[in-house]
Amino acid sequence: MEYCAGGSLRDYCKEKLLDAKTISEYFTQIVSAVRFLHQRPRPIFHGDIDGMNIFLTVDKATCKLGDMDSFYLMPNSRTLKGGLNIAQGKLFHMSPEMLSYSIHGVAEGDEGIETGIGRTSDIWSVGCTVLEMVGQGNIRFKTVDGAALAVDHTFPARFLNDVKKGAYPDQSVAMSKLDSRLSLLVASCLMRKPIDRSSAAALDGALAIINAKKAV
Repeated sequence: MEYCAGGSLRDYCKEKLLDAKTISEYFTQIVSAVRFLHQRPRPIFHGDIDGMNIFLTVDKATCKLGDMDSFYLMPNSRTLKGGLNIAQGKLFHMSPEMLSYSIHGVAEGDEGIETGIGRTSDIWSVGCTVLEMVGQGNIRFKTVDGAALAVDHTFPARFLNDVKKGAYPDQSVAMSKLDSRLSLLVASCLMRKPIDRSSAAALDGALAIINAKKAV
């Protein structure tokens, strides 16, 4: 990957309130990059998509997905098996299945067990990255009752327990700020069950249609 002098998307979000047009453009570029990884002859699971790992050109016009330290080549099956090295610390971008694995892992000798982690886990992280852009670098969660969830990053197991009870990413700001069609695409990234999430190809196609209509 070439050097990107514009810094990380996370830093840019924190220093400037991004408008809906910029968020839509970055969303489109991120999805295009993820589609490229996911549709290779041997699909690549990135495993660590968030604003810190997305880098901007100096003019801030283009963002590029980087930091492939956590990537995995996908097997023939739809999900990865045990023995993964998943770094904690990105709690708010981790899908429920990744969060569970990062905390509990797989017992020794069970490396052949399916983890449920795969390309749709990346899609969850893409949705969270859009929320990060909307929230100026922050992602908020709500309890199943709709109350704001206070999260202590030093206790990831507690956060996992909250997620298991129904806690979910707060999409209310995205719904109010973004085009309704974009909001629906973000929601499709953040479905609790991996099988219910959009694919990168589906997102890319939908975004192409939305962008084409805007250009008319």
